[in-house]
Amino acid sequence: MIPQTLGALAGFLALVAPGIVFELRRERRRGRHQETAFREASRVALGSLVFTLVSLLLMTAVQAAGGRLFVSPADWLTRGEAYAREHLTLIVVSVAVELAVACALATGFEAFLARRRGEAATVQQRSAWAQALRTDRPGEAARGRTRSWRTARRSTGTSARTPRQVRWPTASSSSRARP
Repeated sequence: MIPQTLGALAGFLALVAPGIVFELRRERRRGRHQETAFREASRVALGSLVFTLVSLLLMTAVQAAGGRLFVSPADWLTRGEAYAREHLTLIVVSVAVELAVACALATGFEAFLARRRGEAATVQQRSAWAQALRTDRPGEAARGRTRSWRTARRSTGTSARTPRQVRWPTASSSSRARP
């Protein structure tokens, strides 16, 4: 299925957003393991469907209690495009509220599961650059100092290289790097 309009694309993204939020928060605590794309997409789709249905049920309960804050699906289905033109702002607000509630439910449920299992957000995904420049620094870098070089090109076409002391921030210091 390929969305043909901007509205269909936005609707699709709004539908899968709660599942993606849940999976990204879960991966922060557990790390990522190898699995097939089908299995991952199925888990995101199923999670999105559950969180979206629960948020729709909550919105329906608010509307049944007498609130006219959200779009009326019965009126929309009976009157069709005329209802959509008359209540476009209400439709957009309803979709935005549904998306926010579904993502909040996904975040809350993930936090509940993590607290129940006693998990902490300890998994950090570091890039190779961060590893090389912050963790694996040679020599003086372990004490927070390392030597770098700066090059200046003169207007005559010559260049000069001079050493420069750089203080790298360490994990225990909160100061910024100073030249």
